Amino acid sequence: MPTFAHDTNLRFPLDDPVWSDFFARHEVEPLGYDDMKRLGDDLTDSVAEIAFLPAGNYFYLRERPYTPIAGALGVPDAAPELASLMIVAAGSPATEVGQLRGTRLAFTHEFCTTSYFATALFLHEHGESIDGFFEMVPGYAFEAQIEALLAGTAGATMVQEGVWKRFPGASEATRSLGRRAGLPGPLVIVGESAGEELAAELTELLFDHGLPQGPDSLFTGFAPYDRELVERFCADSAAALPG
Repeated sequence: MPTFAHDTNLRFPLDDPVWSDFFARHEVEPLGYDDMKRLGDDLTDSVAEIAFLPAGNYFYLRERPYTPIAGALGVPDAAPELASLMIVAAGSPATEVGQLRGTRLAFTHEFCTTSYFATALFLHEHGESIDGFFEMVPGYAFEAQIEALLAGTAGATMVQEGVWKRFPGASEATRSLGRRAGLPGPLVIVGESAGEELAAELTELLFDHGLPQGPDSLFTGFAPYDRELVERFCADSAAALPG
C-alpha cells in the first residue's frame, strides 16, 4: 500500500474531504510522525511514495531517491520564503544575542527548519555555534514556543515570524533580538515508486486545492519546488550545524 509520511506538527488536513478522497482512491495510507529522527530513518530505509516534512528533514534526505515537487507557503501572507525571529520576553534584560548564552531555548525538534535550523543559522551569522550555546528544551511547536517563553519555561525561542505575528499579544509581551529569513517551507517529496498517475494528481491537488484554512493553520497552500532556495538553505546549514 502506498504511504504518505508526514510530520504531525505541520497539521496536514487529513480530514479535508478532497484530501481524504485522494488518499482513499489511491489506497494511500497516511503515517503521522512526531519523532522526526524516526521519520528520517524510515524514509532512508524504505522509500515512501509521498512525504510532507520540514526542509530540515530533507537536508538529511537530499541524496535519497526522492523528488521535491512543492513547498508550503507560510501564514499569514502566503510567503514563499519563511523567516524566524529570535524572541525573548519583553522584560528580559538581554539586548543582544551574546547575552543569551546558557539561556533555555524552547524549540520543536532538531529537524525543525524554523526553530532549530533557523537558530543554528542565526547563531552562525553572529559568529557563534548552536553546539553548547543554549540549554536546548525540545518539544514545543509553533505557538507552544511562545507560550513556553511567556510561562518562563524558556528564556528565548526562535519562532516562525508568521506564527508570532498572529499570536495574541505577542508583539507586546515579547521582543525580537534578530531575524533569519530565506527559510524554505515544508516540502512535499515523491518517492521513486509513486508512479506517474499518483504524482500527477498529487501535484494538481497541491496547487489547485492546497490546504484548507482554519484558525490553527500554519501554511496557506503550496508553490512549486524552489530548487535554488532549498539548495542555498542546505549549503548554509551544512556550514552552520555542528559536526
